[in-house]
Amino acid sequence: MRFDATRLKKSAAYPNVRAAGKVRLYKMAIWMHLKYVIPLVSATGDRIFVIAGHLQTSGHRDAIRHAVDDVCQQNAFDRTVVPCIWEAQSSWGIQAADYALWRIQRIAEGKTVPAYTDVIQGQVKSIFRPWGS
Repeated sequence: MRFDATRLKKSAAYPNVRAAGKVRLYKMAIWMHLKYVIPLVSATGDRIFVIAGHLQTSGHRDAIRHAVDDVCQQNAFDRTVVPCIWEAQSSWGIQAADYALWRIQRIAEGKTVPAYTDVIQGQVKSIFRPWGS
């Protein structure tokens, strides 16, 4: 198992991205993450399943689904990228990723996080910070 995270501070987003709203910000975050991670975890000709949990943003579910589909196609390179958006409770993997990301976020904020070193740290392979820490 491996965890790769992309940490984007909303306050550091480009002004035009912030002005465009949450969907644009989420789309850019997903685009940056996949552009960085796909080459790390795959090779030419691979088929990659991008599993994402539903974001609980009212009124934006369809727009986010379209954004994920678009981003997956943009980042396919010479691979097949299949976007999948699932309810968090339907997959232990999404729940594990959410738990790991929560801990990574707390560490980034300088907070003490029980069990990070024992449970999560060895699985974190990269943390991409395109807009700084």
